[in-house]
Amino acid sequence: MRALLRCSSARVFSTAFIGFGLFFLCAVSGVAAPPRSIKTVHGRGNIRVAMDNIGNIGLSDWFLVQFGRTEATRDPFTGDKVYAIEYPRGSRTRYALQGTLMIGARVGRDSLVSRSNGEFFAESDAFSNFTYESRNAGSSLFSPDAKSDFDIISVYVDTFVVNSGPDSRPHIPLGLKITQRAMSWTPTHIDDFVIYRYEVANIGNKMLEDVWIGMYGMGAVQTVLGFFDSTGIKNDELTGFLKTFPAPGNCPFRDTLNIAYEIDADGDPVGGGRIGSTWGDQSARSALGLMWLELPPAKDGGRPAINYNWWVSPEVFGPTKRAYLGSSTRDDVFPFITHFALDH
Repeated sequence: MRALLRCSSARVFSTAFIGFGLFFLCAVSGVAAPPRSIKTVHGRGNIRVAMDNIGNIGLSDWFLVQFGRTEATRDPFTGDKVYAIEYPRGSRTRYALQGTLMIGARVGRDSLVSRSNGEFFAESDAFSNFTYESRNAGSSLFSPDAKSDFDIISVYVDTFVVNSGPDSRPHIPLGLKITQRAMSWTPTHIDDFVIYRYEVANIGNKMLEDVWIGMYGMGAVQTVLGFFDSTGIKNDELTGFLKTFPAPGNCPFRDTLNIAYEIDADGDPVGGGRIGSTWGDQSARSALGLMWLELPPAKDGGRPAINYNWWVSPEVFGPTKRAYLGSSTRDDVFPFITHFALDH
């Protein structure tokens, strides 16, 4: 199951700050190879999130997402293995395989998209490392600039020209520089989410219009017990979008949430769902949610638009408002198709 949550930005793009909460190459000939990608783990709370330095969450490599689902990222501070997005801490139960940042815009008459899976890179190897900070005065990571108990900062750009598409056309950069700060807290009442804050800057000389910023998610909810996934590839994940929720008590107000979520259809009971099955420590009974917290201004001065789409692999079946190249699927292999998916 795959899902895409995105929001609109200003018509003329300069700099914007985006945040959301998780509750939960081939180089072209003659072009220098892009800087290395490195990984880390945001693991101080009850949710542990693997991430890399170019905007991916979970498994960053496409090959691993498809064929290496038991691949883990080691926490550089504890040495623990973390399988993409794990909750609760130490359970080995993950709630997604990969989350990919996608930014699309119109440049002149062209529709261009840059995504973290293959088109964002650190500016150079010298600037590829993470910066770790903490607001806790007793921590060895203490910094007055820290925003949370544990901050991870990375900086990446889309200005490298790589062949990353099926049309063999080199990637056309938008000219973006992203400063990402991932933040989490350790008190038990606020230890089940990570907030990502993005500072998105246009460092190029192009006018960017109709800008959309999205997060593409590839789901797989299951507990990893060994070399093979414990629950196999069952394709029983469910995804949806919760726009509002009733206020507690007798209050008639409905709170606006706009949360995209993913769950396992049956919670993976011990016994495979047969009569007498029970749900234990290795069952996936929680949900992963994603929401935008701070949105850039809308191009018309009103509330920013938020869109949500889902589709199922490998058939790439999903609801769509318009056929792409004669197909009713959501196969977003071309930039203009991806941009259309972002703004619908």
